[in-house]
Amino acid sequence: MKALISIGAGQSQLPLIERAKAMGYAIIAIDQNVQAPGFSIADEKIIMSTFIPSELMTPIDKLAANYEYAGILNRSSGPPVITAAWLSDHLKIPGYPIESAKHIVNKHKLFEKCKDEDILCPKNHSYSIHDQKIIYKGNYPCIVRPSLSIVGKSGISLVTHSSELGEALNYAENVTLNDHVMISEFIVGDDVSLISFVDGGVLVPICLIDEMNQIDKDKRIYGKGFSIPSKYSDTSIEKKIHFVAQNIINVFNISRSPFMCSFRLDAQGNIHLIEIHLDIGGDLLIEKLFPNALSFNFIDLAINFLSGNHPSVPEHKVTPHSIQYGLNNT
Repeated sequence: MKALISIGAGQSQLPLIERAKAMGYAIIAIDQNVQAPGFSIADEKIIMSTFIPSELMTPIDKLAANYEYAGILNRSSGPPVITAAWLSDHLKIPGYPIESAKHIVNKHKLFEKCKDEDILCPKNHSYSIHDQKIIYKGNYPCIVRPSLSIVGKSGISLVTHSSELGEALNYAENVTLNDHVMISEFIVGDDVSLISFVDGGVLVPICLIDEMNQIDKDKRIYGKGFSIPSKYSDTSIEKKIHFVAQNIINVFNISRSPFMCSFRLDAQGNIHLIEIHLDIGGDLLIEKLFPNALSFNFIDLAINFLSGNHPSVPEHKVTPHSIQYGLNNT
């Protein structure tokens, strides 16, 4: 029987598990929480951390006699992205290299790699939190952020003066999981995200969405929501984003994966890469935004891609919709 490995069995992973089961796949669910809701419908459960891939190989191999592993489902950013790379490599499932996952997840490494490959990113300085003194001689305003965090936008601040830098660094240091923080140039512009997949090393774009962010009184940056269609949909900017995205895919040798990139577009039309997600993503996109905006089932399409079925994207129209966090209506 064909099976999909679910990295995580929590509430956010539940829509994927339920739909994959309805499509006829067995589910091998991994979660350290014995009470994870996805375990109640999974065919097999592995009660272990999704952060330590080397420990998962033995239980995964023990189940291999009963299942044909077809793909991996993951909605979590950070270390689970690396775990997915380990599993795909071990099981010979098309995915992305382990080293690519490590570069993409650890954003200071991502920016270094992109600089080497002439992929436009904000100018960036990275520091170890163990450095006794951090000396920043760049311009203000700037953005301070953790290199690796689990919750999106956590630990990020806008700094307009050197007197604010220490507090912003402390905020980022308390969140980062890899002992690195980053100080990046602040680029005035719009935030837009590409929603897509990679199939056989080829970009399969779905849509662009506009990202809405807000800055609180302490100059901490939070995600406010998303809207679709993007103001840049069906424009030359969208074509440029697709070109940049395919270049990223080539550089990191990505074969099969969800592929969601965030960009900052400046006044001159330059496209600055901010981050890459090789997971299906959270933020209620598949629960709220896509069901109201897209005329096809996004979860079905995602499962088909990640199980290696090479689907084509249905012809579709986009119904304008937005989602705003912290409000009763979306």
